[in-house]
Amino acid sequence: MDDEDQEPSGKASIPEDHIHPSTPAWASPNVHETPINTASYSIDAQPHNAGKEKDPSEAPGIRGIIHAFPNSDQLEIIAKIEASWKELNLPTEELQRRHRAVADGIGGSLTKVLQHALQLQLSYQESLQERVAKYLEDIRKVEQMLNLMPDSTSDVDDGGDGGLFQREISLRKRCNELLAMRTKRQLIWTALMTDNKKFAAATGLPSFHLENHSLRLRTDVLEELQCFNNELQSQFVVRNKNMLGLRQAIQAVAQDLRRDIELDFDNLTDENLQLAENLLNELTEEKKANIATGMELLNRVQYLCRRIGMSSLLLESQPTLVKELYDPRAIEQLTAERDLMEQLAKENIRTVILRHRDRILSLYDATYTTQADRDAFVEFASDDFSEALLDAHEAESTRLTQLLEENHAIYGYLGEHAIMMREKLKYEEQETDPVVMVNRGGILLKIQAEKKKVVRDLNKLIADLRAEVEKKSTPDSPFLIGGLTLDEFLTARQRDTEHEKADFIKDRKIAPGSAIKRAKEFKEQVTPTFKRLKQEVGSLPKQPKSGNRTFIASGSSSALKRLNEAVSVDSVERIGKIKRKLDFDSNSAAAVNGKGRARTAANLKARVQTPAADCGNGRTNK
Repeated sequence: MDDEDQEPSGKASIPEDHIHPSTPAWASPNVHETPINTASYSIDAQPHNAGKEKDPSEAPGIRGIIHAFPNSDQLEIIAKIEASWKELNLPTEELQRRHRAVADGIGGSLTKVLQHALQLQLSYQESLQERVAKYLEDIRKVEQMLNLMPDSTSDVDDGGDGGLFQREISLRKRCNELLAMRTKRQLIWTALMTDNKKFAAATGLPSFHLENHSLRLRTDVLEELQCFNNELQSQFVVRNKNMLGLRQAIQAVAQDLRRDIELDFDNLTDENLQLAENLLNELTEEKKANIATGMELLNRVQYLCRRIGMSSLLLESQPTLVKELYDPRAIEQLTAERDLMEQLAKENIRTVILRHRDRILSLYDATYTTQADRDAFVEFASDDFSEALLDAHEAESTRLTQLLEENHAIYGYLGEHAIMMREKLKYEEQETDPVVMVNRGGILLKIQAEKKKVVRDLNKLIADLRAEVEKKSTPDSPFLIGGLTLDEFLTARQRDTEHEKADFIKDRKIAPGSAIKRAKEFKEQVTPTFKRLKQEVGSLPKQPKSGNRTFIASGSSSALKRLNEAVSVDSVERIGKIKRKLDFDSNSAAAVNGKGRARTAANLKARVQTPAADCGNGRTNK
């Protein structure tokens, strides 16, 4: 659309060659002398409208403008001219000639001015008509481009009562409005297409397609483009979120696997999303495989550590390694540690089996296992130190450990019962001590009072023990202790205590240092375990392995030395833990059954011995 034309000012200008101020028209030699009516141009004559008030409404338009002349300035000039003529004392004919020249000059100039004004007006009218036609054409084009109804400009098609001038103003205003609307829509179209291309390129989806480009500024087209962009933008947001999640997950897994991954996924196309997802799945599967491999290696290392009774330096120095099994370096370290443990297991399988046997012996004693049940484990006497033999010993150790844990309350009561029986036996031995018998006063009464407390607590303990045994017993299958029922076991323990009491009385009558005393002590020291250890080191001739395999920690200094060489520190610590567990259960039971019994158990804590010793060195187990 063309820029609007400048509106003419409506005031015509007179060319300089028509009236020149320095050369009067009447002084020109070309002025033709024609007779004029001197009466009309008398010096004393006044303007035809002189003496009347000028009212422009009486002569509207240009006529009214002409009738408004001369004005005061012009009248002053006229007066000066007439005064000059009067001073010259010109004749009448000369005055008439001059009047006629002035009239001709004024008339000619006015004619030229009016003709020029007419030409300008006709040109302006023609320009208005051209602009009106151009505005109408542009309005129709823009209306069609903007999809506006044609009747929206019906008020400017006919021009109304305002004529061509007002019509041009209305059309120009309407045209400017449409032009501004078109410019605004063009900016909207440009912004929407920029977003469309950006989202389409980022997502790899097709961009907006318009068959007729001239319809791009229509409202429905812009709305369709906006909806299309909204869909692309939503797809971009979803894909961008998915891609960010995939990138973060890939980087995290790649970092765990210590791999450098170059993520060249600038565009959010379906292909790139699928590639990123496939890469993440591949890395995830690799991480899972590493974890499975690492867990297998870790279990094997821990299993071998338990077998050979050693701790892993790798696991101790790197406690967080078990949480980083996906790390390839952790896999390498665990593989090397497993190989090392495998080699150590092969080299120390004999020592490991012997440690398991010591533990099994302690568990036999702790669970009051009968000799028949001990002999049923025939692998105990085997000399074929192999993986199968180690598996058998581990299974037996696990079975006994579970048995001890399931019945820890009963075995705790039995341990406390043995302590109280020892304490009772101590007081009974003190009662028969000749020194105490000599002084039958305060010492004997104190001993008897303490003995009564122990007997009272012992009866309460037996009641609690019976209640606990009844929970584990059924009419068809009573709970057995060393192959005996509870009553039979308590009777046997009481009998062993009486025998021990009788032996103590006999020993007291034998003089210290006699041959009988020394032979008896040596006989007690040479136990089946001591004999087995002596045979293994080659100090004694090999004998058939038979008899009680009860573990005894006492013996001569040489026997203890050989025993310590064969039994590792770990085995001794495990036996000590079992003893402490029994002591803890005994003390706990004592605390529950009464303050008096708890005090008695606390006072007797220093005298805690293994259950085998409490039972009379295994005599009840036979």
